[in-house]
Amino acid sequence: MTDDPFNALLSDVLTPPVRLPDRTFVARAQAAIAEAERFRRWRRRALRQIGSEALVLTGLAGAAITLAQIPAIGEVLSGAPLAVPAAAGILLLAWLALGQPRGARALV
Repeated sequence: MTDDPFNALLSDVLTPPVRLPDRTFVARAQAAIAEAERFRRWRRRALRQIGSEALVLTGLAGAAITLAQIPAIGEVLSGAPLAVPAAAGILLLAWLALGQPRGARALV
């Protein structure tokens, strides 16, 4: 390389020792990368599901508000004070019963 003995000494001293590749580190790094990618996909699916369910609930609420504006239905609802909460509960239970399965396995 060069004729300078100081550069040769520095090169010898600073060169890392030759060793075998660290396969355990590589395996851990690859597993961490795979886990991060799996979490990213899970999060994307979860956000998509939350968005679609919010859209469905908004549509159901809009339909209920529209139906409540009809005079005949408005008279029935004003006559029975628990009719609105009961109807909302029935709609919620129907949505939960007919919807997609819930829990951790639903997003895997």
